Amino acid sequence: GHKSAAARLHAQALQALAREHEAHILETKTKQEAELTAKAMRHEEEILSQHAAREAERASHEAALAGRDETIRMHEESVTEHRAALENATQEHKAAAEAAAKLHS
Repeated sequence: GHKSAAARLHAQALQALAREHEAHILETKTKQEAELTAKAMRHEEEILSQHAAREAERASHEAALAGRDETIRMHEESVTEHRAALENATQEHKAAAEAAAKLHS
């Protein structure tokens, strides 16, 4: 009975050691997975921030283009108004000249 008790203790010790080893492997694996996950998340954040920066740049370009379009539109309006004013002045000048011609005739 003495030998079998020792053998049983030995088997138990081996089992405990095996469980400890498994726990250690699992812990290492968990750590590695956590590190990989953290790395992947950092990478994703980097990509997202680059994307956000590009979006902001695009938005600012669009705003600049819109501003330029507005400036062009205002200039066109101004030109149109000047043309109309010039046309009026020409008509008035012509009418005045005709009236003067009638007076002198």
